[in-house]
This record gives sequence, structure tokens and C-alpha cells, in this order.
Amino acid sequence: MGGCASSAGWSRYFLPIAAPRPTKPPSSFARRYGHEKGITRPEIIVADNAFHGRTLGALTATGNSKAQKGFGPLPEGFVRVPYNDAAAIEAAGNKNTVAVLIEPIQGEGGIRIPDMAI
Repeated sequence: MGGCASSAGWSRYFLPIAAPRPTKPPSSFARRYGHEKGITRPEIIVADNAFHGRTLGALTATGNSKAQKGFGPLPEGFVRVPYNDAAAIEAAGNKNTVAVLIEPIQGEGGIRIPDMAI
């Protein structure tokens, strides 16, 4: 992770291990960071077919309409990209992007392991 983080210009990153901890703290940290930097509408890039847990923010990041049913309206600020597509992540980034939240191995969307380049 150090290589990815340093090549992206990140000075900090958070690696949690069990849902919903992998989603809630990093999302909260990122949004807070964005607001501290003057970003009024922070955005977090997430991948299609992911599952991040059952909290409201995690359900929003998940993007699975079956899991989200009955919990709307969901929070804004999540931008979806195809899984395992570094170019899409780069293209989705903008001045409001505060984090990229990607499962290293997707379980709910099928066992999908990203290319090492990601």
C-alpha cells in the first residue's frame, strides 16, 4: 500500500479489517478533511458491485439497489466507477475528491481480485 499511497501523493491512509469499520471511519475522516480544506461537497470514489456494510453511508457506497431498498434518501457524495479500472478512477477525480474507497477483493460482487496495477 505504501507504493500506491506515495505514488498518489497521499501522506496518510487507513487500512481497516472488518465491516462496517472499513467504510465508516475512512469516509468520515475523508469528509472531515474535505470540509477542513474548504470543500463544501466532498466526494468519495467507490467501485461498482462492492459491499461495504449496513450503515447508511456504507449502503450508499455499496450501490446495490437491493441492499439500499427502504433506506432512502441516501447521502450524496459517492461517485461510482467500474471495478479494476484505474483510468476510470483517475477520470472521476476532481477538486472535490477526498478519498477512493475500493475493496481489495470483492466478495459480494463475486470473488473479484484487482490487477496489481490498481
